Amino acid sequence: MGIFSKLKKALSAKEGAKSKRSKPKGARPKRRKFKPLEPKTQVRGSFEDYKKALEKYGLLTLIIGKRGSGKCVTGNTEVVDPGTGRLTTVENIVEDNRRQELFTLAHEYRLSKASPIARLDEGISRVFEVQTRSGRSVEVTPEHPFLTIGGWKQCSELSPGDRIAVPREVPVFGEMDWENWKIKTLAYLLGDGRITGGKIEFYNNNSQLIEDFAKSATKFRFTKVKRENPKGRAKKSQ
Repeated sequence: MGIFSKLKKALSAKEGAKSKRSKPKGARPKRRKFKPLEPKTQVRGSFEDYKKALEKYGLLTLIIGKRGSGKCVTGNTEVVDPGTGRLTTVENIVEDNRRQELFTLAHEYRLSKASPIARLDEGISRVFEVQTRSGRSVEVTPEHPFLTIGGWKQCSELSPGDRIAVPREVPVFGEMDWENWKIKTLAYLLGDGRITGGKIEFYNNNSQLIEDFAKSATKFRFTKVKRENPKGRAKKSQ
């Protein structure tokens, strides 16, 4: 028997063994059994954790994004960088793949710092612009939550006249580059200045300091300097 005949015989024997183990025609494929998931079971963590949950519990699992996850603003939404105090956008953070801290509403309704762990791109979605009476505005998707007097409400549930919570101030003190003339003006006013009758006044007997203050102050827009020397009083510039 030649080598090709032996190979053909071996392949035939292998196929025969396969056919014996194969399922009869019309038999239903075995379904994978999933461990039942208890109602309201929470999966926390990265998006990979959600994927693992799907593999473990099956595809008929409803994932509901908790507040603060997977929602709900446009890329040009401005946020504060707690480290520098500067404004940046959500889009910049995503594009730069930055893992910087951001402010979030924590327990007892206080702002605290937190680091994003993932982003969810929902693609094209409807967007609403919410405007307040004070002039603030934000663009959000319908499911974005707002804190109201009656509790949390989605944007789609808001009505004109509803009161929503906004921070009075953001607790951040970052670095700022000031020009030298601004620093001088502030220092002079803290030392020998005052505000009265809608005017800012600076008193000093040193003509050089008076001149330096006037030079710095005039660099502010719409500022005029007037020098006076009342009898018996120090020279002043206002």
